Amino acid sequence: MRQSNFWKITGIGNLFMVGISGTSLDQNTLSLIKDFGISKFILFSRNTKKGPKTLKQLCKDLKEACRQEGLTPLIAIDQEGGPVRRLTPPLYPDMPSPQEVITSNQPEIEMERLAQLSVAILKPFGIDINLAPVLDLCLEGEKHVLEGRCFGSDPEKVSTLGAIYIEQIERLGIMATAKHFPGIGRVQLDPHHHLPIVSANEEELFREMR
Repeated sequence: MRQSNFWKITGIGNLFMVGISGTSLDQNTLSLIKDFGISKFILFSRNTKKGPKTLKQLCKDLKEACRQEGLTPLIAIDQEGGPVRRLTPPLYPDMPSPQEVITSNQPEIEMERLAQLSVAILKPFGIDINLAPVLDLCLEGEKHVLEGRCFGSDPEKVSTLGAIYIEQIERLGIMATAKHFPGIGRVQLDPHHHLPIVSANEEELFREMR
């Protein structure tokens, strides 16, 4: 049995979510689907750069290829608003950042609007999962890697706003993702490139999560 067939037959491939290289369904991606049984994909800016028409076709082709193999497709993307979004103007609609939401006069109402706008942007393309919201706490007065992406430093406020976002976006048909690893709001260097270090002790971390 070839290794690729083993992945598909045993369902191991179904445990993975992978990125793809371009803006269209290529032979490498088809092999991931047909030979390895992979049906979950995450999109990045490299996949969306040619605009809405091309992106819609990519998502359609990915899903059709998965279904032809008897697989259930799922397509995810990071569209938080602000510094992290894969669909950016002028090709795609603008959207506020979490920072703009929490500093508005009516943050709860603005959070509902952010969720609704997220769905309005993503759903027409057939995107199933938005990798948002960020629910880590960001400490005031400190430089941190999640700057502009957090809902603040107050656990109660963050959980309230996060719940509003999740309830709204899932009610409208897009799955949400609460992220990241607890405590990363204290990290100052990008953990994609550096080993993250959190200097807080256990008591401080648990106090922030209450």
